[in-house]
Amino acid sequence: MLSHILRVALLLSGILGSFAGSLRADADVGPYSATFLADSPGLKKKIAVLAISGANSKWTMQCWVRASAIPKGLTLIAGMGEPGEKGSRYLAIDQGKFAFRGGSGLLLSSQTAIKPGTWQFVIADFDGTVLRLFSGEAPAEMAAAFDGVGPVVYLAPDAAQRAGGHFTGEIAEFMIRSGIFRLNAGAPGADRKFF
Repeated sequence: MLSHILRVALLLSGILGSFAGSLRADADVGPYSATFLADSPGLKKKIAVLAISGANSKWTMQCWVRASAIPKGLTLIAGMGEPGEKGSRYLAIDQGKFAFRGGSGLLLSSQTAIKPGTWQFVIADFDGTVLRLFSGEAPAEMAAAFDGVGPVVYLAPDAAQRAGGHFTGEIAEFMIRSGIFRLNAGAPGADRKFF
C-alpha cells in the first residue's frame, strides 16, 4: 500500500490566485501535478463540462515535464477527453520529441528532444483554426479542427488508454485554459513545492 502511495502523488491545488484573475474557475482546469513510475497507473479526473470542451473552442494546454526515460512509440503525457475519443487533446512524446496528439489522427511534432531528468516546458494552443506547439524552439503549427470532447482529464493514461508507451517521470502544473495564454513562470525547483 505504501509503495503504491509513493508511486503516484497527486496535487490538486486548485486555481492559483497569483495569476491576478487570468484563470477563470468556470473555464479552466488545473493545475495538477503527479509522479509516475514505470508500473504506476495513470490518473483520471472528471471535470465539469466547460467552454474548452466545445468543438473548435479556443484553449491553451501546458505543463512542465521531467521524463525519467525516452519512451518507445507515441506516448501520451496529459490531456483532455478519453484518449480514443475523436475530439481528445493530448500533449505527447513521439520519436523522442514533444508532440500534440488529437484523437482524430492529428499529430503535430516539435523539434525539441526529450532530455530525461531535466524539467522542460511544453504548451499547445488552439485559436479556433490553427494548432501551435511550443517546447523551447520555434513553434510547430498546423491548421486543425476539433470535435467536442468529454469532461475528463488524464495524466499519463494507463495501459488500457495509452496510445503507445507509458509516460514515466513527473508532470507539474498541468493546466488547460480557455483562450490563448503563454505563461512560463520558471522551472520547478527547490523553491517551488508540488508534492
